[in-house]
Amino acid sequence: MNTSYRAEVTAESEKAICVSLNDDHAVHWIPRGQIQLGSQVHHAGESGLLIVSAWFAQTGRLPQGEITIGFEQRPNSGQLFKNRERKNDNAPNLTGTALLQLADGELVQLELAAWTRETRTGDKFLSLSIKPKGGRVGRQRFDDNHGAGPDRFNERVQEMSMPIDDDDISF
Repeated sequence: MNTSYRAEVTAESEKAICVSLNDDHAVHWIPRGQIQLGSQVHHAGESGLLIVSAWFAQTGRLPQGEITIGFEQRPNSGQLFKNRERKNDNAPNLTGTALLQLADGELVQLELAAWTRETRTGDKFLSLSIKPKGGRVGRQRFDDNHGAGPDRFNERVQEMSMPIDDDDISF
């Protein structure tokens, strides 16, 4: 079992983050090893969902949080949640994380963000942002000289994608 909180990271060290939880005005140091997958906060200045083990919440004398069933992030999957920290129209409606397994077996954590949009004809859709968690990685060029141009990218999207049924989107 895990415990989740709304958290704002006020400081960080190599081994822990300092957070304010659920709008209490006390600060709590959370060891990075106790932060569970699915947490949205990892660095100073971030705010969002913090998930820690229920054991740590109790022994670390943290305020009462929301008890959640243990969650295991599986490779090549992710989740989006309503963005409760949305302060303006440019902020994403949904935020979350994903875990991508590369061809060599390496696992990469990703940050997800989604905005609800509407076409000129009134159809609703999601616009996504996907980026590596915790910073930037090297950029791969997509040009025809490397056999990975836009046409090849579009071919791979067609090979890998499944059509989206409007009934699958809950808005």
